[in-house]
Amino acid sequence: VYLPLRVQENGHSLDLSPLVTVSQLQQEYVSLTDSGEPATAPDGFYEYSGLSCSEDGSRVSFVSTAPLSSEDEDTGNWYDANVHLRDFMTGQLTVFPRQNGTPLQTALSGDGTRMLLWETGNRLYSWDGNSISPVAVANNVSEQFAMSVDGSRLAYIATDGKVYWQEGTAAPQTLATDAVQGVSRSLALNRDGSVLVYLSTGGLRVWHLATGVVTTLLEAPAVSDLSLNMSGSRVYFRSGASWQSLSCGGTAQEPQELLDLADGTYAGLLLSGNGRYVTYTYLPNNGALAQQYRLDLHTEIELCLSEGGDATCVANAANMAISGAGTWVYFTSKAANLAGGDNNQQPDIFRVRIAPDAGDPAELTSEAQIAQEDQEVILPLAFTASRGQDAIPTLLSSATAAGGTVRLRTPSFEHPWYSVEYLSAADYVGQDSFQLTLWDGTVHSAAQTVTVTVQNVNDPPQWLVPDSPLPFGQLSDTDGQLVWTVALAEGQTAYLALPDCLRDPDLANPAPDTDSVAFSLLDAPEGGWASIDGSQLLLSPEDYDLVDKATGSRVFTFTCRATDLAGGQANLQVMVTVQHRNRPPQLDVTALKYLQQDGVLLHYADFAASDPDGEIPKIAFTLPNGCSLQDKDSAALGEAQIAAGLAPESFPLRLLIPGGVADQLEMSAWAVDGDEAVSDTITITILLRAVTFHPANIWSSSEGGGLQRLLPGWNLLCVPYTLTREEAATLFGTGASLWLWAPDKDKYVLLAEGESLASGQGFWLFLADPAALILTDIVLQNGRSFPAARPAGWNLSGPSWQDLELEQSTRPAGELWELSGNAYTASTVFSKGPYWFLQP
Repeated sequence: VYLPLRVQENGHSLDLSPLVTVSQLQQEYVSLTDSGEPATAPDGFYEYSGLSCSEDGSRVSFVSTAPLSSEDEDTGNWYDANVHLRDFMTGQLTVFPRQNGTPLQTALSGDGTRMLLWETGNRLYSWDGNSISPVAVANNVSEQFAMSVDGSRLAYIATDGKVYWQEGTAAPQTLATDAVQGVSRSLALNRDGSVLVYLSTGGLRVWHLATGVVTTLLEAPAVSDLSLNMSGSRVYFRSGASWQSLSCGGTAQEPQELLDLADGTYAGLLLSGNGRYVTYTYLPNNGALAQQYRLDLHTEIELCLSEGGDATCVANAANMAISGAGTWVYFTSKAANLAGGDNNQQPDIFRVRIAPDAGDPAELTSEAQIAQEDQEVILPLAFTASRGQDAIPTLLSSATAAGGTVRLRTPSFEHPWYSVEYLSAADYVGQDSFQLTLWDGTVHSAAQTVTVTVQNVNDPPQWLVPDSPLPFGQLSDTDGQLVWTVALAEGQTAYLALPDCLRDPDLANPAPDTDSVAFSLLDAPEGGWASIDGSQLLLSPEDYDLVDKATGSRVFTFTCRATDLAGGQANLQVMVTVQHRNRPPQLDVTALKYLQQDGVLLHYADFAASDPDGEIPKIAFTLPNGCSLQDKDSAALGEAQIAAGLAPESFPLRLLIPGGVADQLEMSAWAVDGDEAVSDTITITILLRAVTFHPANIWSSSEGGGLQRLLPGWNLLCVPYTLTREEAATLFGTGASLWLWAPDKDKYVLLAEGESLASGQGFWLFLADPAALILTDIVLQNGRSFPAARPAGWNLSGPSWQDLELEQSTRPAGELWELSGNAYTASTVFSKGPYWFLQP
């Protein structure tokens, strides 16, 4: 670089253009004393080993025999070894005291807060960053050990070949028992300690925390110098004269050659965490000095980090370290002209910073994923990283946008890089998303969104017991079978709102995954009284005497089935107890009429009583005032007995009627069953013998009104009731003479004292002045008596009370002749009379 300069002094100036050569790299001393000077020269050579740096390269731990600190333990030997930790952020140099032997090797956690120390005697110790005194971890540990970025997980190979992995203060887990011994770097652990590779007697093997399974990657290879990238997705190793890498799972199981080692001697081969850089010492076959290099696996650019050194670098992995991003490399060199030169003529530790590649942050390439409803699924992730060849994802939240959950899953053989365990919210279908960032060893990316399409998985309908009480019956779970138990009486109605007792989350799915459910009945009872009415199960046993023909029981069991569009089904067992509902008895007559004789005799059969339930009903009565009732044995019956009902064995009953009453009496009757249900009430009419005759209703002395006119002179009349001679005198006057036809004598005869006119019997009556006749009502004491049979021959008669009140026609069979004016004419009706007819 040419820098134009002008020097001015006392008014004079001088223009210069010096050439400044800027070195690409600048080495920095590491193994300085706590006063900032190189260690003084001893009689022999200092030794350094066990280099390990933090992920960001700001801290480095190492074992040194050089007197770097006043706190170094001094046994009087020039080769006393101490463990040192140099913090370039604070400028502090920490010395760790020896425990029971000479320290040989260290492993610093990625965050630089914890450290493992290995001493002679195969003892392993740990330092937690809080106390200066390390704590014993295990005995009989080989030089193969490692720890995670935060130091919470560690792994080591014991001297007996067992491989151990430990988390926190938990007991170590034995992962394998077949590790080989004496091979350079035969164990490697990834950044979070979830992937471990080791060299076994049977080959190169990998263990994944996600599954707990050890898997063989290569069988019986002659490999060494193992490294893992920070995710643990790829392992890097020396195999013969080649440096190779291999996926730690998946289907691609062929090693990939990255570096040909045949042109010289390579040592170290340490990989940066981001998988992009590897550092090593290289001694060419031409005998030149061994120098420290860093190779960019992405661009294939190789940098010589110890460029210009006048002595060789120490060709040992324990004498070098590389940061996670590969921007800091530590190495050990015997050169005296690096970092400004030194005068102790000893090996020293140097570090070099290489500017990071100005690339873009890592990006996801698997931003669209598919999951199934309610099924936990592993979503594989993929990325691109221009700055490195590896990245570490970090979920921003364990909850997704739609209420699901996500959990970062460490690598496994099936998914060599990180993946996400995703579970949708219960019954959710549709779009969901979650966010994460990617760390490529240098920077964190911006939040990146992964969209998950949750596909519908048919949820079959499921019957459930609702929170609210049912209007009818109850739902219960019997050994996983839901049963609706309901009891109702004949003639009642019950229902079950089926959607209220059903769960099918697919009903709420967005289109086109919206489901629907249809209901059907299996083995439903005959008669159709159990049915599906829309979305209700309707029970309406209107018929009586329902019996399940298959069981002979009134308990009916059948199934209500819910079926969705995909054919998913759920059965609800229905158990219905149809309770008998008593039906009232019936009287198959609407009214009864009785004629007074010797009392009134009531027969059970007169009422045509019946009961739909098969009972023999009783008959109950309300009696007319003054009347009483006797049973068949003439025993008087009380009012309460009569009202409660009388059984058939009490019949026939006799109704006793008091004297002095006329015309008719009315009483009520109804049937009563064993449950005291009653029938409709009927009216019983008692036609009494004594009857009030109303002559003005049939005769008149004047024209009009539709009545029979009484004329001066002889009148042919009839009365529908039995009329005594004395009652005729009261009706027509004491001097009235009634002439009636006597068929047996074939002539008219006069109604004599003590004789009676039969009901409807015709008679002639002479009236001098009909207008003077007072047609007053009269009680005929035996008015409703049954006439004797008509004698053979010509008879003169009209309708009797039987025709008018009992609707029993007494019309003669032959021709009827009715007086009309002064002549007899044939008549077809038998309503007023009297009529002449010939009785056979």
